[in-house]
Amino acid sequence: MVLNIKGIDYKTQWVEYPDLVPTLKALAQHALVKPIIFHLLPKVPKNLLSEVSAEYFNLTREESFGKPLPQLEAEAKEEAWEEMKPIAKDVGDLLREKGAVLLGRRVSFDCE
Repeated sequence: MVLNIKGIDYKTQWVEYPDLVPTLKALAQHALVKPIIFHLLPKVPKNLLSEVSAEYFNLTREESFGKPLPQLEAEAKEEAWEEMKPIAKDVGDLLREKGAVLLGRRVSFDCE
């Protein structure tokens, strides 16, 4: 909704459950996400998943990281936000240079 209000173009991409792992792995490598992943990841089960899916998500993340998501979130340091500042500045510079057009000239709500 914020992107709509700000007039920033974006693309909605539906991801099927079997494709979540490779998609999230690709996102985790992205420069914008990597510094703040432990701030973001714990919010997925809380805000996006049903109770059953959240339980599975929490269990598999705990196996991957060796500790529960709430602990990862608690241990996430302010330095992550500091790491994000130069990346956010680069994105802001790009938006100022090119305008709000990064993925096209209009917002798409087409779900196909």
